Amino acid sequence: MTTLLEALVGHRAPAGQLARAYLAARGFTESDDCWVGEVDVGLDEPAELRVSLPVGFPDDLPQVRIDPARLPRRLPHVESDGKVCIASSTNLLLDVGNPEGIVEQAIDRACEILSKGLTGANAGDFLVEYLAYWPPAGGSRALSIVSPLDQSRRISLLTCPRAALPSGRSELFANDVTEAGDWLGRLGLSSVSNEPAFLVSLDTPFDPPEFGRELTFGELLALIRANASESAREKMREFLESTRLPVRLLLSMPVSPEERTLVGVQFGPPSGNRGKAARAGMRPGRASARLLIERASLERTSSIRIERFDSAFLLGRTGAKSLSLERHATVVGCGAVGSSLAFHLAAAGVGHLTLIDSETFENSNIHRHFVGAAAVGLKKVEAVKAELGRRFPGQRVEAIGEDFITAAKTREDAILNSDVVVFATGNHTFERLASKALSNRVPTASCWVEPLGVAGHALLRGDPHAPGCLDCIYEPDDELGLVNLAAIVAPGQDLDVQFAGCSGAFTPFSELNSDKAALGAATAIVEHLTGADTSNRLVTWRGLKLPEGVRLSQRSRRVEQGAVRVERNFFRRSCKVCGLG
Repeated sequence: MTTLLEALVGHRAPAGQLARAYLAARGFTESDDCWVGEVDVGLDEPAELRVSLPVGFPDDLPQVRIDPARLPRRLPHVESDGKVCIASSTNLLLDVGNPEGIVEQAIDRACEILSKGLTGANAGDFLVEYLAYWPPAGGSRALSIVSPLDQSRRISLLTCPRAALPSGRSELFANDVTEAGDWLGRLGLSSVSNEPAFLVSLDTPFDPPEFGRELTFGELLALIRANASESAREKMREFLESTRLPVRLLLSMPVSPEERTLVGVQFGPPSGNRGKAARAGMRPGRASARLLIERASLERTSSIRIERFDSAFLLGRTGAKSLSLERHATVVGCGAVGSSLAFHLAAAGVGHLTLIDSETFENSNIHRHFVGAAAVGLKKVEAVKAELGRRFPGQRVEAIGEDFITAAKTREDAILNSDVVVFATGNHTFERLASKALSNRVPTASCWVEPLGVAGHALLRGDPHAPGCLDCIYEPDDELGLVNLAAIVAPGQDLDVQFAGCSGAFTPFSELNSDKAALGAATAIVEHLTGADTSNRLVTWRGLKLPEGVRLSQRSRRVEQGAVRVERNFFRRSCKVCGLG
């Protein structure tokens, strides 16, 4: 029997032999660690390509290079060492059973890219992949929470203790000191200094400079003047007149109709003879940045590679709509379900969360909760707020460590100004009362899990003026009192578990169960907040296995095991809250 390693890589050696045979048949010759051959890409004479087979071939693509010195100019998708970027590694699927075909397609793709580059057919790709060309890979780096969609204006550059920021950086561009302080505070950090900087919003882009080349003061100013509005140029001039070197700029550049990129640039104090000439006739330390930049036009700028942490950039990778950034959700109850729900809403981009819960996090909560053992003894809302701040410092989270009735008295504004109020308390007596009090005023939702993880539910009343509310799923029973019509488990069964008497009673379900319910609720809420689906609806998921001895309700017949059911006609005309009763 073969070993696991042999099963994983045993195909590579024969695949490499077939690939080398194909290259030889195509006229390529082996040279050192690559294969060299000539191809026609539209130059006056055949171009020489160098094909390398990586150690992981055929699981990994061959690398194709051309000597950049033999090209008339820099071409899109050709790196500084001549490597032709023939494909993205993301979602790349290779037919490892056809190594010759992989090599053939790699060469043909490289020839196509080079041919388009030489004719100018793909010139626009410089902008699409702007950051691959400029700034250089080396040099300084900084984080930014400034949105490139903002207008040209003064911003701030904060310096933090060395390597304290994410990615081991120490500098952060922010809109202002207050915003930066809030953002850093959520990460448990603080700044040690603050300097003025400037955001330049360009109307049109410019091509990146050649690989490894920094622009001169004069070249960068000329590019800004050619591509920024008169208003932006005047604001930058006023800024440079009011400050001293060194000066940092953030350039916001459109690279497509929907997207902008950020590049950082520094004008440092001119040195040597240029510095002496620029400062001639001036009192030490009194020359404005504008004057020195114009006098030292041949001095080189230094670029700053920007790592973006603004919410618009981060959420763009999730497909979330920026509309949700402006939304406010209040989550009542920060237990197992509520804490997971708050996490999903923050991750989806809900920009403002208010958390309401008076309880303290206990050791018994650890394996069902979003936060861990370090939070024992803390208010649940404070623990969840701190964890969300560490994960999503761009979101605003308020913690109200009171019960909902007290919060209604002290923070009515936070509740009534919410775009949605979500209840995840597990106390349906209270939730029915609270939902009724908010009826016709604020969209509401409730989220809960049935014992033993049999099922989970999310009820959204996105339109508070339309029928379909929490009261609609309750009906009086002569023997059992109020019965939950949405339940999968038949009423009248006590499935709670007790440790050490009544004080230790709890409803058994796992973190997986609570997270499923929270995810269903968060999905419905985000759809409502973004306008994708504003209907009132009941969402139910049902587990795969029914615990022995548990009786099912009539509704269980309409929800298959392992399925998710969405109902929009669950309302009762006799409901006294939203119906005709």
